[in-house]
Amino acid sequence: MNLLNLELSKQLPPEEVIFQMALTAGIMQSLVITAKLGIADLLKDGPKHCDELAQATDTHSHSLYRFLRALASVGVFAETEPKCFELTPLAACLQDKESHSIRHFLLFLERTYSCWGDAMETLRTGKDAHERIYGMSMFQYLDQNQDSDFSKIYDRGMAEVSLIQDSAIISAYDFSTLEKLVDVGGGTGNLLAAILQKYPSLKGTLFDRPRAAEKAKILFEEKGLTNRCEAVGGDFFKSQIPSRGDAYLFKYVLHTWDDQNVVKVLKSCHQAMAGKGRLLVIERVITEDTFWMPKFADLNLLMLLSAAVRTEEEFRSLFEAAGFELTRVIPAGSIASLLEGKII
Repeated sequence: MNLLNLELSKQLPPEEVIFQMALTAGIMQSLVITAKLGIADLLKDGPKHCDELAQATDTHSHSLYRFLRALASVGVFAETEPKCFELTPLAACLQDKESHSIRHFLLFLERTYSCWGDAMETLRTGKDAHERIYGMSMFQYLDQNQDSDFSKIYDRGMAEVSLIQDSAIISAYDFSTLEKLVDVGGGTGNLLAAILQKYPSLKGTLFDRPRAAEKAKILFEEKGLTNRCEAVGGDFFKSQIPSRGDAYLFKYVLHTWDDQNVVKVLKSCHQAMAGKGRLLVIERVITEDTFWMPKFADLNLLMLLSAAVRTEEEFRSLFEAAGFELTRVIPAGSIASLLEGKII
C-alpha cells in the first residue's frame, strides 16, 4: 500500500502524504465490516457479483460494491469483471476456517473503535479508555461475560494471531535441553502442543484461565499428549504458578499488562522456579528501525489496556525488577523476538 511506504512518500508533497495517512482508518474499518459479513467465505467457490453478495448479506448492493472496490485497490479482493469480485491471497485470510485466518482478530479490533474515540482523555491521563467506557478493564469484562460473543471472538482471535508465529518460534529456539516447559498464559495450547510434538522427550504444563485451560485439555487429548502434558486453570495474579519447570514461557502475555503487573507476574514466576530455570518471553520489541506497525499496535494496547509494546531496555528493566537478567534477544519471525532470561 503506497500510503504506508515511507520511501515512496518522500517523492510526494507533504500535504498529500498526510492526506493519504488520514484515510488509512477506513482500511481497518472496511476489513472489519467485510469480515463480519463473511464476504470471503461467500467467495470461496469463485467470483460473485455484488448483487448476489448483497442479497446474501442483507446489504445495499452499490454500497457494498464501493467497500469491495476500495479493498481491491489495496490487494484485498480483486474485481474480475464490473462489480464481480474474487478472493486474493490477502482476502483468503478473512475466511472463517482458513488455516491462516485472522477473521476473528479483526472482529476483536472492532472493540478499539469506541476506545479510540476517547483517545484524548487517554493522552491526558495515561489511563486506558476501555475502563472509562465499559466501567471495567477488558480482562474483567471477559471474566464476567465468559459466554458473550465478544469473549468467544477474543479467544478465537488470539488463537489466530498466535498460530501466525508458532513455526518461527519453534525454529528460533532450541528446547532440547529442557525437561519441563511451563507455558504461562498459553491460551488453548497450540504453541505448547507444537513444541512437544517436535521434542518427544519434553514434558509440559499450560497455565491459563480455567476456560482456556479446559480447551487446551481437549487439544492435548486430540494430539495424544496427555501422558506428558497437563493444563492447569488459574489466575496468575491470584493463584500460584505451577512449579518444577526448568523454563517458563510467556507468549504475547506481558504486552497486555502495565509495568507494575508485569513485574508482579514475573516475581510469581521467579518464586515458582525455586532458584533455577529460564525465563522465555515472546513479544514484539520496538527498536530504532522498527517499522510502523508495532508502534501503532502499542497505541491500541494503550487504548484498551493501559499496556504497551516495549523496547529491549524496557524489558531489561522489568526483568531486573523481578530478579532476572536478560541474557539474549533472539529474532523469531518477522515481527516477534524471544527474550531469554535467567535468575540473578
